[in-house]
Amino acid sequence: MAFKDWGMYPFIGEEFARQGFVSVVFNFSHNGIAERFDKITDFTAFEQNTFTKEFADLQYVVDEVCDGKLTKKIFDTERIALVSHSRGCGIALVHSARDERIKTLTTWSPVSTFERWNEHQKKRWRENGFLPASGNVQKHPLKLGIRLLDDIETHRNEYDIYRAASSLKIPWLIIQGTEDLITSAAETKNLYEHSNKTTTEIIFLEHVGHLYNAMNDGDTTTVKHILELSTTFFHAHL
Repeated sequence: MAFKDWGMYPFIGEEFARQGFVSVVFNFSHNGIAERFDKITDFTAFEQNTFTKEFADLQYVVDEVCDGKLTKKIFDTERIALVSHSRGCGIALVHSARDERIKTLTTWSPVSTFERWNEHQKKRWRENGFLPASGNVQKHPLKLGIRLLDDIETHRNEYDIYRAASSLKIPWLIIQGTEDLITSAAETKNLYEHSNKTTTEIIFLEHVGHLYNAMNDGDTTTVKHILELSTTFFHAHL
């Protein structure tokens, strides 16, 4: 359950800026961040989140960048790239496939589908009106509301990540760890197989998990390597 000030994300945003890019890191409006930036506290908003809301949030940020409302005369709006991780990759990929303002895409450990629940989980979800998003709902009351399930089932075709991969026309870099237990190397390889091979590059990192070992005593070695791969790709294609 990540947010912009969690874990490795502040470091990533700062490193892109150090490399000369204008870096915008943002929270989705319903990811549970409210009065505190370091902890999820708005459990009601979290439960009301949907994929449609996240697409609208990304659309809003891109619009604000292109309209010059975030900062004036800094952005080159003809050279916008999206960087994403995990489930956010699905949002970024589907958006990039339909927004011509996005010129380059990088996805780190991407999901290939938003529907990551089995039928038993969906049944419980509908019976209870929510699905726990953490192992201990009493201690960490994070819940996926029924609106999220309704949303993805209503927009299944519109939010099809494989379809977006097949229709994407811009340069796309995929980076995946071979020891990722959240999004497997096989899943990512299958996503790559749906892409345009002339504009898509995939890189597998050996002995690397979903968080790139960054949560082990703050080790940023792998993250720095991924940043180097990403910035090199951007310099080549933006």
